[in-house]
Amino acid sequence: MSNYQIISDSCSNLPIEEIKKHDIAIIPMYWIDENGEEHISFDINNQPDLKKFYDKMRQGAIIKTSAINETSFIEFFEQFLKKGLDVLYIAFSSALSTTYSSACVARDVALKKYPERKVIVIDSLSASTGQGLLVYYAALNKENNMSLEENASWIEDHKLNLAHYFTVDDLKYLFRGGRVSKTSFILGSALRIKPILHVNDEGKLVPFAKVIGRKKSIQIMANELLKHAKDLKNQTIAISHGDCKEDVDYLISLIESKTKVKKIIVNYIDQTIGAHSGPGTLALFALCDTRHPD
Repeated sequence: MSNYQIISDSCSNLPIEEIKKHDIAIIPMYWIDENGEEHISFDINNQPDLKKFYDKMRQGAIIKTSAINETSFIEFFEQFLKKGLDVLYIAFSSALSTTYSSACVARDVALKKYPERKVIVIDSLSASTGQGLLVYYAALNKENNMSLEENASWIEDHKLNLAHYFTVDDLKYLFRGGRVSKTSFILGSALRIKPILHVNDEGKLVPFAKVIGRKKSIQIMANELLKHAKDLKNQTIAISHGDCKEDVDYLISLIESKTKVKKIIVNYIDQTIGAHSGPGTLALFALCDTRHPD
């Protein structure tokens, strides 16, 4: 087995069973509740009740988030470096967080202390289980004895083929985060407009369509996947959600009515991303011929 540890942050939103099965190390992000109390967003031994988290948001709780600092990264990397392991860290998009830049600082500090080791930090330019799919494929590559450098190169070569399709149920969370204007928020809410967004090549979350009605937005997501995905019969795709399991089932039914899929990974969106996207967010991820929807 290749002598390195695959690491990601909790924004990768992989299910706990995949994390354990593939020996992936997760460094947690932080979120701050309505009372000002700080919480970690991932604990492998104590999984949070994310339905309860989203119910609090529905009741009006305003959640804030905090990025991982350099010191936390150094300490996390070091637990593997001192065991003689190299590190491959796949970070949340640099366009959405300071996580990647902090990890780069930590890498440089750690390598001065452990000059015989290697630390590779990759900007995934991805979010949620889009990032998680890159981590999942990296773990499979490692299990197939791909070297650290080969694996890092594979991720760099494929990350811009990892398509992200998102829709949200309530525009107010995107409005708070500056993703939509006040006018769009007011008119969109009144007209039941549902924006559909994707992550572009710069790792930014940008809108590409607006439709009336939730089902229509989900149908467009499924159609984009079916148009652009590579060989779904032999591919693992992913869906993450902000506590809207019925919509997840509907999305899966639309996809599977047209084609077979090798494997579908489904998980909640974590608190860090959920604080900005809100309850009812639905996201779909797969390797495609392009990140750009039609």
